[in-house]
Parts: sequence; structure tokens; C-alpha cells
Amino acid sequence: MSTSYNEKEKEKGEYNPDEVPTIRIILKSQETKNLEYVANTIVKMAKDKNFVVRGPKFMPNKHLSLTVRKSPCGEGTNTWDAYEMKIHTRIVDIKCSPNDVSEITKFKIKPGVDINIKIWNE
Repeated sequence: MSTSYNEKEKEKGEYNPDEVPTIRIILKSQETKNLEYVANTIVKMAKDKNFVVRGPKFMPNKHLSLTVRKSPCGEGTNTWDAYEMKIHTRIVDIKCSPNDVSEITKFKIKPGVDINIKIWNE
């Protein structure tokens, strides 16, 4: 079986400029200050390299709540504690090759920010 020249280049990780994949970066954190810093830095670095950037898009917050009794034995007055945790999410879409993602994300990421990167061709 013979493979074409374009298929061999794709196997190496090189992409045709007409078929630039989209990189989706999903950022999650409990603290909005750190999350906004990371999202804005990624967008700024991508725009400096003249990539097409969409975002950061705000996604709905995830609310995790837990209500527990204060009394360890269950006796006495019914008093309750309520704990809540909010997880904030931002999405950034960038049109660039996967090799350029390492250049965009080459900075000190604030603690508590979770980053997921997905790559696909449109």
C-alpha cells in the first residue's frame, strides 16, 4: 500500500496550513481571580502570535452543596451547617497547530487552575 505525501506529513504531526486544527482550552477553578489571570494571559499570548482566538467564554458555574447536622450524636436542637463550593469554567478556542500550544501556555499557571486541552479538525 502506498500512502500519499500529505498522509505522511500528518503522521509526523505537521499540518497543512489550510487544515489548521482548533485547540479548545478548558479552564476550571474555584477562585475567579486566578482563573481570569490564566484565561487573559492565554488569549493575550495567542493574539501576539496572530492566531484566531475565540473566548474566553463563560460557562455556567457548578454548585456543590452539603448540609450536615452540627451535633455529632443527633441529640439536642436541630442545628445545621451548610457548605458550598462553586467551580467556575472558561473556554478558549484557538486556531493553531498543536506544536504552538506549548508556546502559548509557557508561563507560570496560578495554583488551583485545572487545564484541559482538546484538539480537532473542522
